[in-house]
Amino acid sequence: MKIPSKNLQVSDDLLQSVKLNTVAQAMVLSLKPTIEQIQRDLLTELQFTSRWADNERACLDQPDQIIREPEHLHHLKDDDSNVYFSRLHQEYINNGFDVQEIGNCPLLKAEWMLTQTENLIIDCAEYVTEITRDQLTNMSHRDRYIDVTIRMVFGLCKMESSKILKDLRLDPDELSKSIETLQKAKDQKPD
Repeated sequence: MKIPSKNLQVSDDLLQSVKLNTVAQAMVLSLKPTIEQIQRDLLTELQFTSRWADNERACLDQPDQIIREPEHLHHLKDDDSNVYFSRLHQEYINNGFDVQEIGNCPLLKAEWMLTQTENLIIDCAEYVTEITRDQLTNMSHRDRYIDVTIRMVFGLCKMESSKILKDLRLDPDELSKSIETLQKAKDQKPD
């Protein structure tokens, strides 16, 4: 990694990618508790048992083998899975989420957008760091790199965080469009 000069300017693309990342992080943090509670409540109501409840592959911690946590959904029987995702879709709608199709999850969409903004930060910071996405295959290194890059942007901008982050109220569709626009602009720029 080259050492940036004192006169380094943050590119508009890099600044925009950091702003979009901040919005995506806020979306994930705000959605996660609500979505996970909706999923847990539905699992509690439906009381599905693991597909392996009656054999040696049973591996849930509960002796009754009832699936209570979203991270154990891979234990669902196929028929139960269809019921669960159909009901979950309706629960999302009942809770005010705009989900177009069964199987779509607002939290997964937000996490995907967060990953896209992280990719943009890496791509847009390459002119400074000379580090590419291909070089950041270790997730802990990638997370640390993104954190350091965001801190660098805030430090180099010599502004208050509130000034950098103003006008960041985007809904998921606006965020998705902004990410796509920045990705296209970055892809069209010559190296």
